[in-house]
Amino acid sequence: MKESNDTIKVTAQPGQPLGAIFVAGHQHRGALVKKLQTVRGAKGQLEVLGVKPKMQLVSVDDHNVCNMTFEDIILLLRVRSSKKKILVFNHNLMIL
Repeated sequence: MKESNDTIKVTAQPGQPLGAIFVAGHQHRGALVKKLQTVRGAKGQLEVLGVKPKMQLVSVDDHNVCNMTFEDIILLLRVRSSKKKILVFNHNLMIL
């Protein structure tokens, strides 16, 4: 579900890989999509839902993650991997 031209809100299903490689943002804060990858020969959830490389992960289940450390964001995603998640991504909020 798109919110604007620069922001996209998606629902990631539990137990399914997101299909993205994330990298840390400026000063090791935040997380950006470095690239999207196939999962068992098919597009991953994020690619199917419209997420693009270089987008910043802005929130996970209404928790703003922009200023969290990269490690804490990855831990949060892992902890919630067995639950449905609402993820918000945005273009150009921070630079690699």
